[in-house]
Amino acid sequence: MLAAQITNVDGGFCMNIGILTFHRANNYGAVLQNYALQNTLIINGFRAVTIDYRSNDIEKWYHIKIIEKNGNIFFRIIRTILNFYKYGQLKKRQTAFDIFRRDMLLISKSVNRENIKQLENDFDIFICGSDQIWNESIVASEDRAVYSLGFVKHSYKASYAASAGETNNISDDLIYQISHLNYVTVREKTLSAFLKKRGILSTIVCDPVFLMTKSDWATKIKDLLPQNTKKPYLFLYYVDSRRKESCKIARYIAHNRRLKIIYPTVKCKDTIAIGRCVYGDGPLEFISDIANAHFVVASSFHAVAFSIIFHKEFVAILHATTGERVKDLLEKVGLQERIISNLDDLKNRENSFDIIDYEKVDLILSDWRKDSLSELYRICDQMTKR
Repeated sequence: MLAAQITNVDGGFCMNIGILTFHRANNYGAVLQNYALQNTLIINGFRAVTIDYRSNDIEKWYHIKIIEKNGNIFFRIIRTILNFYKYGQLKKRQTAFDIFRRDMLLISKSVNRENIKQLENDFDIFICGSDQIWNESIVASEDRAVYSLGFVKHSYKASYAASAGETNNISDDLIYQISHLNYVTVREKTLSAFLKKRGILSTIVCDPVFLMTKSDWATKIKDLLPQNTKKPYLFLYYVDSRRKESCKIARYIAHNRRLKIIYPTVKCKDTIAIGRCVYGDGPLEFISDIANAHFVVASSFHAVAFSIIFHKEFVAILHATTGERVKDLLEKVGLQERIISNLDDLKNRENSFDIIDYEKVDLILSDWRKDSLSELYRICDQMTKR
């Protein structure tokens, strides 16, 4: 499907770039940032391919199972009942992500920890990132070298907008691996400052989803049926660490603004009777849900990112451990007042919120996009000078 887009102006194939990230995670941000980086490289004349690295430590979180085999007998019975109840939702979501990867990503042959080094001769450049590829609470110790391209011994290797979630998680072993990259760019200023203290210079760039404009993303979702636009709605997307507080805030805002609520997370005790569950929505539907929302409540980085891209009114609840990602982003675009700690905080400050000046935000994003694209091109240009 993408083959026609990866030839250069002379009709021949140009520089080959291999991207290594969490593309197998059934997570909206993971696959959308992957697509944005790959698409940006392709439309600028490069042959960009996502390396199909199969890590069980990443994929195990998304395996669909019914029979629970871990824990005591009571826990296994309860979990099995819940798994049976959620099976339809989980299967629909899995299918949606598989279709997105099939139709939107150009993917290499599958490799694992033992044979990934065989790919070195297939690419001129290797890029790791974006996403939390250096978050060691997600990445197993055996994969530290993989997600920092330690298997690449002779080709040019760099990171683009890599994140560690929180800098406290970075081990000496991972620092060693990062230090051997030819060029380092990261997503958060906190990570850049931490690496500098460890002797590694890096440049801060935008998340790949910001490399595409509002118009670019709108084109991708223009053919989707607007399933959630019959009534004004609030879009709620939380991560588990702030689930209860996020639901409270969403209920309060929805009640005051007479909005229904839709949420693409699995049903749980905190979402009972809260609104409509759209857990089976795929990545493009996720973007459409935000684009058509009247308000967004989110503790997810990419839900906040797309809220900004589509000029939404929103509030953000910081993740308990990796909230610096959202904090850095909102400080960059001057929207840090939209960070809410809890419902009482919202009630105390909501009447003093400034109307978001998205014209000003777009100017900041435009300059950031240009600078980040320059860094991406520098990665490729430095390789040609070797």
